Amino acid sequence: MIIISGILSYSGISAKARAMGGKLLKKEQYEQLASCASVGEAVGYLRQFSEYEPLLRDFDEHDSHRGMIEATLMGSLYNDYNRLYSFARGEQRAFLDFYFLHYEAAYLKGCLRKVISGQSIQEDQAYRSAFFARHSHLDTDAIENSTTVDELIDALKNTPFYHPLDAIRHTEEPSLFDYEGSLDVYYFSYIWKQKDKLLKGKERQIIADSYGRRIDLLNIQWLMRAKKNYRMTAPELYAMVVPSYYHLKPDDITAIVEAPTYEEARLLIVNGYYGQKYADDFAEIRFVEKMYTELVEHIFELAGRKNPYSVAPLNALLYRKEHEIARIINYRGNTLWNPNSKTDEIRSNAVIVIFVQKVSLFRKVEG
Repeated sequence: MIIISGILSYSGISAKARAMGGKLLKKEQYEQLASCASVGEAVGYLRQFSEYEPLLRDFDEHDSHRGMIEATLMGSLYNDYNRLYSFARGEQRAFLDFYFLHYEAAYLKGCLRKVISGQSIQEDQAYRSAFFARHSHLDTDAIENSTTVDELIDALKNTPFYHPLDAIRHTEEPSLFDYEGSLDVYYFSYIWKQKDKLLKGKERQIIADSYGRRIDLLNIQWLMRAKKNYRMTAPELYAMVVPSYYHLKPDDITAIVEAPTYEEARLLIVNGYYGQKYADDFAEIRFVEKMYTELVEHIFELAGRKNPYSVAPLNALLYRKEHEIARIINYRGNTLWNPNSKTDEIRSNAVIVIFVQKVSLFRKVEG
């Protein structure tokens, strides 16, 4: 009876998620996009797809910049979330509600970047504003009227984000890296704790396995990237770790952080659970961002296939759609705002840029 009940309660939204997943771009379509020689051609190609045509119908590629393009395409992700939400009931909505925290954290990181660089937060917020008005409890008017970091943080009082950011601003010379890192750690720690409160039984087990592996891999990504490219002390490395553990235990984290060299840390990972479980992926561990994104996508998709009548397909779809947009936007020499890029260079150097690149602004190793 429990199995039948699960099938009945998820049949509608599972069918919707499958149909939406079928509209994601395929490999050959990415290659076609990469072959576009101009902004207009790339936008014209994307207009062929029902998920992007309404957003790009009146888009003026001659009077746009990266932020505007990204904000416009993100409208497709928000539309997908809204479609799922309209089908969701009970635990399904509970999952989507706490998943939404990811969008809020990403939004706040974007606001922090703009304030710190002296840009207006209000720019390029049209699609996001309508989406947040429906789902968020943040005072976006107060946030977007902020012109300093202090004003932005004060606009977050009575929200879950206030305390982690307030703690950072009272440290000595806080940086954008520090603020973004605190949001990352808070978000993943929150997800890990809330799964036990909002989900039960099979749903909780599925999310625990999917997000447990994701957090482990994210910690590996951050630590390996930091140890290879940045001068960071052991306390600084520990501070960037999400303190939620699955197959990567606290002792494993300690061994990686305390390893004298990058190579010694790499061997610890290669010989550990994930290095053995995903040996082919970890063979080229230097591509940590790509490895993380593709492995998490694989883990989420596999969970969705094994558990079609659960929240797993929703989780997989939203992750895949977010990274579809990242793949469209983030070509090195980008098609969408650099019409002079060489097609072969674009195709061979496609880079998946995930929503957290924690150490991008940290101290780069000289030489």
